[in-house]
Amino acid sequence: MNLSQTAKITRWILLLTMVAGSTNGQSATMTGPSIVKEGSNAVFTCETDGTITADLLVWKEGNNFIFIGSLKVSPYEKFDNFVPSSDGTGPPTLTIQNATVEDSGSYRCGSVAVLSNTINFAVEVQSNVSLVLETSMVNNTLLYQGTCEAIGASPEEHITWKIGNITQTLGIVETDPDISHHLLWDKRSVFTFSASKENYNKLLTCFVSGHEITDFNWQKSTILDLHGPPTPDGIIANFIIEGSNMTVSCDLNESKGHPTPAVSFFYIFLDDVLIHSSNHAENNVTISIPDKSAKVTCIAGNYLGNATNSILYEEDAWNPWDHVTNIMDGLPIAPIFADMSGGEVLSIIVCISIILLISIIVNIVQWCNRK
Repeated sequence: MNLSQTAKITRWILLLTMVAGSTNGQSATMTGPSIVKEGSNAVFTCETDGTITADLLVWKEGNNFIFIGSLKVSPYEKFDNFVPSSDGTGPPTLTIQNATVEDSGSYRCGSVAVLSNTINFAVEVQSNVSLVLETSMVNNTLLYQGTCEAIGASPEEHITWKIGNITQTLGIVETDPDISHHLLWDKRSVFTFSASKENYNKLLTCFVSGHEITDFNWQKSTILDLHGPPTPDGIIANFIIEGSNMTVSCDLNESKGHPTPAVSFFYIFLDDVLIHSSNHAENNVTISIPDKSAKVTCIAGNYLGNATNSILYEEDAWNPWDHVTNIMDGLPIAPIFADMSGGEVLSIIVCISIILLISIIVNIVQWCNRK
């Protein structure tokens, strides 16, 4: 502001001060918005009774005079986007262009002696909202943790939580986010709760509210589906014969991946008889070989459900030759044996060997008799 402008402002203030003692029935009414979105324009109108001329009209924010007529008398740069106007055909106006949060305040118009009503003006800013869902095991309890952040808002916002249609009040902690903004509010709410069958696949929602501009009230949702039960094709019932014992196991099908959370309990049945149960992920048991065919059933699960898989143990399918005949598979054999299994080929070889052995014994006996 140069010296001529300073002198001009001084003269205006002296003049206004001189006339301030007499109101002459003056009155002023200010109209305009109380709330706008950031980046929009706000236009205020000052209606007077005609005794306040346009060149003596003042615009004021709090205790600060901004304009006298069209002359900017405030030294603050924050009012550089304020534009007064008076074309003589209508009441004077004041336009806040491209409004920011810094423009929020209490505004009046009129004369030095008589000011209008106050408009409490606010610029609202919508926050950036994010929702992250994680899962963890704490003290053998499986937990979900939702983190909702609302960054860069005006006015202050509030975060609430729902699972399905039920408002939640427990397990919620407000913390400071990693980001902060000048004149804006930054919020973080962390909601920790037990993972349960009752909330599986339900909608978790964080609600961000506090705005008069209802479009600025956000909500973010996610499905509680980080966990899942095992599936039948993810469980394999199996058994291995070792001597006179059979080890029965419930194995995880690695090609199907592991369920989350991991399988935590196993039940193994031989026919309808429970032969093994474990809540500590012990998935096998060793028993004596059954004396008859039986169905081996494996039940494996976590807190969300079970999966079942079965395999049939057939008594005739297991004999001491099985481990030997396996070595025959894949060996070069005569075309006559091409369609035979390794066991069948070995049986023929054994028979031939016995015949040869008997022939040798007979020859030895005959030779001894001749002696």
